[in-house]
Amino acid sequence: MVSSFASKNDHLFPKVKVLMLGDAGVGKTSISRRLTEEEFHPSYVHTVGIDFFEKAIQIHDQIVRLQLWDTAGQERFHSLIRPYYRGASGVVLVYDVTDRNSFNNIQEWMETLRENLNLGQITDTLIMGNKTDLVGRRVSSAEGRTLAQRQNCAFAEVSAKDGNNLETSFMGLAQRIWNRRISTVERGGSPGHQTRFETIELNAIPLHHPYQNKCCRK
Repeated sequence: MVSSFASKNDHLFPKVKVLMLGDAGVGKTSISRRLTEEEFHPSYVHTVGIDFFEKAIQIHDQIVRLQLWDTAGQERFHSLIRPYYRGASGVVLVYDVTDRNSFNNIQEWMETLRENLNLGQITDTLIMGNKTDLVGRRVSSAEGRTLAQRQNCAFAEVSAKDGNNLETSFMGLAQRIWNRRISTVERGGSPGHQTRFETIELNAIPLHHPYQNKCCRK
């Protein structure tokens, strides 16, 4: 369940920090705004450096702050973004299904991610194809799924314009992160250290109730 914060004690809720990475123009800001504000703006403005969005979600019986750190896709901003990798427990790598180059560049974004993570830092990563509402697709679902399997990442296709599959995908990612955190703490370890999960497709899974959504469980 995704909702807005309504309490003056919002800061007391635990947070899940997720980085949004990908080429300029793939729709990272539109995705973030659609999920957190339920808005879509067709006019496109480049993110300068980094932007921040936050939304309350309920995972099992816990209210969690889902924080989306929306990064600029232009190379000249990469050095400014580097410090924001610290503390990230999830990453969404976004490409445009109508832009082949943005898909091909996901591999480079994966390498950038690995280079900037701290030693021992583990993130759950979701490869996300955006703009499924548009005609002229240049990247098939099968190609996206194969790439995610090769990189051992989750996979989803979404539309920031109409919101298709967005909540499901982010709830699945957040639940995977939260389950990892709880499982690791129960074993007496650090929430940021964990073996990798199997590849999972976060697509077309209904969110009837947060307690019933099992799309992220092993």
